[in-house]
Amino acid sequence: MSEPNTDNSDDPELWLAEEIYAVAQAFIVSSLLILLNECRDVRTTLRRVAVSCDGLKETIYAVLSGLKQIEIKRGVIMLMGKGCWIWQIPNCEKGDIPAIVAKASMHGLSHVLVKVADGAKLHSANRKLYSPLITALQEANIQAWIWQYAYGNHPEAEARLFAQIALDERVDGLVIDAEVEYKGHPSRAMSYGETLRGLLPRAILVALSSYYLPSYHAMLPWREFLKYCNLNMPQIYWGRRDPVWAISKSYDENTKFGVPIFPTIAVSNANKTLRGLERIYELGLPGFNIWSWQHMGTVQWNILRDSPLFDSVKIIRLSDEEVIQCGAKLVAGELWVKGRPFAEALGHHVYAQHLRTQRKIYVG
Repeated sequence: MSEPNTDNSDDPELWLAEEIYAVAQAFIVSSLLILLNECRDVRTTLRRVAVSCDGLKETIYAVLSGLKQIEIKRGVIMLMGKGCWIWQIPNCEKGDIPAIVAKASMHGLSHVLVKVADGAKLHSANRKLYSPLITALQEANIQAWIWQYAYGNHPEAEARLFAQIALDERVDGLVIDAEVEYKGHPSRAMSYGETLRGLLPRAILVALSSYYLPSYHAMLPWREFLKYCNLNMPQIYWGRRDPVWAISKSYDENTKFGVPIFPTIAVSNANKTLRGLERIYELGLPGFNIWSWQHMGTVQWNILRDSPLFDSVKIIRLSDEEVIQCGAKLVAGELWVKGRPFAEALGHHVYAQHLRTQRKIYVG
């Protein structure tokens, strides 16, 4: 809503009217945010209201604009941007954590995925390094995700360990790497998923990473895993295949699960990598991951750094004072930024995180 053009501080009636108007606006925004988290169909109704009621138009479009580029699932914000998997920290920049963070920042990574567990045990190569790396990444405004290779022999123990690490480190998301060992074991997948989700706060994202063509691996309990996931991260390792075909085929097969797709691609030559990224962008997907840090050479890093695709995601962490300075408000417990100039100054896709409440909201 537009600001009044005149100073009404000397007119008590106008001042009271403006105060009532401000309270009503806050209530409307709060109600809309709650509705949008519960029912996507309400968007159509909101657009109709915006057309018929000029007084609410700006507020309604402000809410709707925050939904254009993202998918809301179970009240959480989806991942966006460029990410890279880390398998063995000692083999990434020789285990130098400041060097890893500096390289991630320089090449525009929005997130890094760090292996922390192998089944029901800590990953031996990273057990002493993952915690300081996660902290350093988050301090540099890079999302820190963790991943576990799951075997299924002891699904509940695997899930408990994974959840405990996530809670201890306050990570941004978790990825379950489930492959051949879980084939033919849907009950184990259900047990794993129920245990993991039962121990995690709702706001923490969980993804499944597995084969890129489900039709070739029908015995994997896809639906049992994805029932508990916010994202599907197919491993699109095209090898000698055409990357455009591989990505398109994987996208077509995975859409049936109804879980947002965030693909992983493998290190490849420059031509194939660029063609793959272009196809991911054409499909309207919000980003990608690349496997893996220790396998990447100068060519691949330069592509990540120089490609304009998926390069506009930023995360900012705001104190109480900064929230006020940028015109943000806490509405219904969520950080809400109405001002477009603030979002545009930081990039097309911006997340803000309020330090005190740890709330995140997409702001532009």
